[in-house]
Amino acid sequence: MGLCSMYGRGCSADGEQAISTFNEIVRVKDKYDKYYGRRPQVSLNYHYLARCYYEGIGCQKDIKLAQKYFAQAKKMISNLKDNDVKNLHEDTLELILLKEMIPYAEKVLAEKA
Repeated sequence: MGLCSMYGRGCSADGEQAISTFNEIVRVKDKYDKYYGRRPQVSLNYHYLARCYYEGIGCQKDIKLAQKYFAQAKKMISNLKDNDVKNLHEDTLELILLKEMIPYAEKVLAEKA
């Protein structure tokens, strides 16, 4: 839902709604991860929340806050076990996160806020 709101897929673009959706998953991350065992999904929500703040989607740009969320996303994904990564299919969001989003986050983390 957050991505749909962020990019206007199937609905009108609404950055504030996107941030709200991403924040909700981040807020209940421990319960979500424990219940669904979907740590990469939680990391994705951190990543997209950071991107909203970095790009000013639905809010004012805030590089410091974006870097905080990117760091959290990277930390969560780096905690995945090798076995978890091997089980990911080529087209899953989690693998896209590892191949594309983490390098994007690293670029932002290297910037001075």
